[in-house]
Amino acid sequence: MTGRRLIAISLVMSFLSSAARAELLAYDISWTGSNGYSLSGGFIFDDAAAADGRIEENELIHFAFMTFLNGSFMGSFNLSDGAHGVFNFNFDPVSEAFFTGGKTDSEQGQTWNTSATAGDYCPGGAGFNSGDNTQVLCLENEFRDETAIPVSKSTLLATRRGASDISEPASAAMFLLGLLELLRANRRGPGVIERP
Repeated sequence: MTGRRLIAISLVMSFLSSAARAELLAYDISWTGSNGYSLSGGFIFDDAAAADGRIEENELIHFAFMTFLNGSFMGSFNLSDGAHGVFNFNFDPVSEAFFTGGKTDSEQGQTWNTSATAGDYCPGGAGFNSGDNTQVLCLENEFRDETAIPVSKSTLLATRRGASDISEPASAAMFLLGLLELLRANRRGPGVIERP
């Protein structure tokens, strides 16, 4: 084996063994309101963001939900779609529960794609509020009082779905460079010496 191949192999092995790992945590969301209305969805965040005991909207990697009436689809929201209403998200990663009981715009409330602008209460389809008194869905740009339940009887749940390990992008890039060098060394064949 040539010296270049040994260097390429050791480079690949070095980056494989030292690649920093980040753990992504994924949760399913469920909520049951009044009169057959419900919500289900999910969110993902990096566990490193959980160090302060709170996950907020800017720490989410993914967030989306769908709403239903007696099992029939009513509307949806995906944070990655771009423009949306107010988004206030507060989750306790230690107890694995949503903060509830405060005003919708506080650290104890939830506001998912809703606003106070008449005619545009939940732009793009669906919204959800959990305030100091009630939890309610917004559908077709209006808050649906028939969906509301008292916040004291909150059914907003997060269920951990599992974890996924990913390599940091820089480590993955270095691994790829080492692999390419290894392939280039193999293509030249054994005993071939390159001159500068």
